Amino acid sequence: MRHVIPIWTVLIFVLGGCNYPGDAPSPAGESPVAVTDESSPAVDLSPQPAVTGELLPTPTWTQPPEEESAPAGEATVSAPTASPSPDSGTAPHLRPLTSGDEVILSRIAMIDHSTGWGIGHQSQSDDHILYTRDGGQTWSDVTPPEPSPQQGEPRKVAWGYFADAQNAWVIYAYAEWRVVPPSPRVWATNDGGLSWQASGELDLTGQEEFFRPEGFSFPDLEHGWLLIHIGGGMHHDYSLLFRTSDGGGTWERLVDPFKTSLQSLGNTGLAFADEKVGWVTKDNMGVMFGAFWEHSEDGGRNWESSFLPAPPELDWMEEPNACRTEDLHFTSAHTAALIVNCRTFEEEEERSLTYIYVTGDRGQNWQYAKLPSPVDELDFIDYQTGWATGRDIYTTTDGGLSWVKIKTVNWDGQFSFVDSQTGWAVASNEEDAVLVKTENGGRTWALLEPVISDE
Repeated sequence: MRHVIPIWTVLIFVLGGCNYPGDAPSPAGESPVAVTDESSPAVDLSPQPAVTGELLPTPTWTQPPEEESAPAGEATVSAPTASPSPDSGTAPHLRPLTSGDEVILSRIAMIDHSTGWGIGHQSQSDDHILYTRDGGQTWSDVTPPEPSPQQGEPRKVAWGYFADAQNAWVIYAYAEWRVVPPSPRVWATNDGGLSWQASGELDLTGQEEFFRPEGFSFPDLEHGWLLIHIGGGMHHDYSLLFRTSDGGGTWERLVDPFKTSLQSLGNTGLAFADEKVGWVTKDNMGVMFGAFWEHSEDGGRNWESSFLPAPPELDWMEEPNACRTEDLHFTSAHTAALIVNCRTFEEEEERSLTYIYVTGDRGQNWQYAKLPSPVDELDFIDYQTGWATGRDIYTTTDGGLSWVKIKTVNWDGQFSFVDSQTGWAVASNEEDAVLVKTENGGRTWALLEPVISDE
């Protein structure tokens, strides 16, 4: 059973700099990486040597100009009359979480120093949507009126996109992916979760083997996309792509397995820069040369593949390598960063390689930095300042052209920073999870004990 770590256990966790027992000193990497010595109470904020790669032709990195309002999209979609519940109040909704009790966070999205969103649960409850106004100490249960699972059905889990303190979108699925929800809908709020509106039912194909959302992308409050995995086999990832042009009231199905777009090899994430330009990152599954992504210039209807330039230690044109692009972030309308993780096989020996690729011109030119250890996620607060996070935590102040290693931890984390110093992480190790906070850019972490508020 998953549970919150007791306070007598997590005291060791906090005093160790938020490392689980057994944290080892950071190993020496093959690149000149500086690691802050966390054994000293003083925090070294002086400039550190950076991890750098051999750079490809340099794009121009300038502050993006203030963007004009996006033009109207191609599709004209009428908004439905939104209802508070897709079942008109006849079906029981997800049971509220217990006030005063601890809550287990699985995802967090902080907006500023005090306000943020979370997804979490208590014991084995369904996922709930949470809202904090005090920096993560207490959380209000603002879950939409999603119908509860019927007897014998798996628990429900949630995916969300949290644009700001007021606007969010949420979809639910079952924890067992092969149980397809009968009438999936997207919930939207524009008042911080005080009220929710349900979209019309998503138009499925009837051929779904399972139902697992990959995630949302909203470049503005009206235009959004939702990618859902519904099947797989023979190096295919059968997926659905939906688009809304009215803030989530209605969703148009653009891509499905009856079309060729996005169906070959693995889809690992999506991001749109505006209402026209979008990218989907891909896993080549070891059967295609190189690392690549697919891009659309027409709002997601049509997609084409593009390949990243290879670093010198990989021959992407002659030898297949298991490479995946993932966790793409448009850090402005024209700048973007993504992770490339590769596994190579040389003389029956497997080798793992990790790179951060960045572009200043929407993928026309790329630069990269090679990291000495794998990372799972990127988190940028602007187009220059960000973090690459795994068991080793790196930071950049030049848009991803160079990275400094600042911390090694012995937990897996999902991170959310709001400025160069302040951030939160859902820290997990096997079946335990806690919420931690940093006020020095990720160099040290302190434990929070989140509870459901009485509001």
